[in-house]
Order: sequence, then structure tokens, then C-alpha cells
Amino acid sequence: MNATGSTTTAASSTTSARETQLAADLAREQDLRKTAESKVTAMSSELEELSMQLFQQANEMVASERKARAKLEERVKQLELRDEEKRVRLERLEKAVRRADRVREVLAAD
Repeated sequence: MNATGSTTTAASSTTSARETQLAADLAREQDLRKTAESKVTAMSSELEELSMQLFQQANEMVASERKARAKLEERVKQLELRDEEKRVRLERLEKAVRRADRVREVLAAD
């Protein structure tokens, strides 16, 4: 019975050591998982923050472009108006020159 008792004790000791090792492995894996989950959460938060910053900058760029475009369109309107005014003045001057030429011709004919 001595041999059986020491075999049982050895088996019990081996099982206990294995359970202890498994418990330690489990605890280590749980710690690693918590660390990994923390990193994933931190990275997700950082990604979200960077995405928000990117969209904010993009919106600011779009707004700036719209303002610049509106300013340019207003400038184009002003220049087109000036161009039209100059065209009208030029037509008047050309008519005046034609009238003056006709008057000279009439005076020269006399």
C-alpha cells in the first residue's frame, strides 16, 4: 500500500503543479488581453480624434475656398461692369468722332 499511496501523492502533486501552472498561464493571458484591449481602446480614441481633426480642417478649407471663390466672383462682376461701361463710352466716343468727321466733310465741302 505504500507504493500506491506514493503514486497517488505523486499524481496529486503533479496535478496540483499543473493546475498552478495553468492558473498562472491564465492570469498572464488575462493580463495580456487587458493590456491589448487598453491599447485598442486608446488607438480607437486617437483615431477618432484624428478623424475629427481631419474633418474639421477639411471643413475649414472648404469654407475658405468658398469665401475666396465668392470674393473672386464679386471681383469678376466688378470687372465685367467696368468693361461694359468702357465699351459704352468707347461707342459714344466713336460716334462723336464720326459726327466730327461728317462736320469736317460738310465744312470742307463749303
